[in-house]
Amino acid sequence: MERAPICASECALAHVVNNKLSVIIAMCDRLAEHATDAEVAAGLRVIHMAAEALADELNKPMSRSTGA
Repeated sequence: MERAPICASECALAHVVNNKLSVIIAMCDRLAEHATDAEVAAGLRVIHMAAEALADELNKPMSRSTGA
């Protein structure tokens, strides 16, 4: 019987979070197209940038967490 990789649960969580971040990024883009208030548009850009930065962190090679 084969054992699941040690990172299986972390990888599954990263996949789920990445999918949710994609929705957040897409909705920010959609809402920004219709935003007429500069403060609202600025807030959407902040949310968009934070979601992209988190997605980038999740997509980095796993070797960073193993000390390699």
